[in-house]
Amino acid sequence: KKELGLTLSAGVSFNKIFAKMGSDYKKPDATTVITQENYKNILWPLDIRDLFFVGKATADKLQGIGIHTIGQLAESDRHTVTALLGKQGSIIHDYANGLDQTPVSRFDKREDIKSIGNGTTFRHNLTNWDEIRSGLDLLCDSVAVRLRQAQRKGTRIQVTIRDPQFQTITRQGPLPLPTNLARELTAGAVALVQKHWIVGKPIRMLTVTALNLVPEWDAVEQLDLFQPNRSAQREKLEHLERAVDHIRSKYGSDAILLGSVAAQSELYGRSDGESDELEPENEE
Repeated sequence: KKELGLTLSAGVSFNKIFAKMGSDYKKPDATTVITQENYKNILWPLDIRDLFFVGKATADKLQGIGIHTIGQLAESDRHTVTALLGKQGSIIHDYANGLDQTPVSRFDKREDIKSIGNGTTFRHNLTNWDEIRSGLDLLCDSVAVRLRQAQRKGTRIQVTIRDPQFQTITRQGPLPLPTNLARELTAGAVALVQKHWIVGKPIRMLTVTALNLVPEWDAVEQLDLFQPNRSAQREKLEHLERAVDHIRSKYGSDAILLGSVAAQSELYGRSDGESDELEPENEE
């Protein structure tokens, strides 16, 4: 705060759920301690939507049976809530009562990542190949950046396409080599779209996902007798893309743009005032 002018709100509690809720309880620049003695006074009066993992649909169902606050959920019949919401019902009932035994993981312990993807809904339908290619360039560039950050390479590529009527198809295929290069991901994505989509049929949303990830240090490339310089060329490309990553991290993501993306910049973003950023897929 002294050096950068940034504040931090923290939650401290006897379980992870209440610690997280404590961090949101009072902002800005506050520390909230939730104990086994005071959690009913602090959290139970809050709206049911304030409980972690309770979204609008779940809240509507709970309110339909007269549960409007976290305290009312905690004091309700667990079997009734489970019958209404399934397994999620029993979980959030436990959370409301402070029953969360999830261990705190070490900062350097992380689940192995199986996929990394990004998707976006376009401002208007894509109906020609230049627009589709530009969209794929944008997404593959973003996925490649995240692969390098995670020190992973993809061995398969998946494309999800949605039209204006919300009809969706998902197709995937192998990549020639494990890669975290944007241009190689784009080549794979382009091949899938060309094979499985009729150009001219409108596209409203695209998602590109790199699958079957392997650590960079395990991504072995077999030498090619007919392309003896391929490995060196790919290494140069990777150095180039990492240099672009560094520039963007220092000067912003718009510091360097792909030519095709800059030419079609009016395509990107969300309508109706929604966020203009890409939507990252969950890392699985």
